Amino acid sequence: MNKETSEYPHRQLLPKASLGKVGHSHSPVHAPSKRRSFACTNCRRKHIKCTGPPSCETCVHSGRTSLRHAEKATERYRNALVMVIQTFKSGADQDVRDLVDRIKQSSSVDDSLAELQEMTH
Repeated sequence: MNKETSEYPHRQLLPKASLGKVGHSHSPVHAPSKRRSFACTNCRRKHIKCTGPPSCETCVHSGRTSLRHAEKATERYRNALVMVIQTFKSGADQDVRDLVDRIKQSSSVDDSLAELQEMTH
């Protein structure tokens, strides 16, 4: 028997992938993890499961404010205000009138805010 037909055939090993640019190999690139933390600050600090917005059950039961969820609500409110200001500053006249009409027709400030948030998404 010769080497190619021995009783234990082995496949040929390829050389180690060389590194191209700094730290990059020619192997497939994996996308970063899409896992995100949605736990409020209190639950994250205690390492317990958070039931999520609008208020987690743990915070409601303990009488605490869900800080992370409050931050998200503030961020949504800010985004709606930014959209209104941008529309007033650089929007077409018809867009500004439509926006003012929608705000006037809303029954409350919360309803106006909800409509504005829908417009931004």
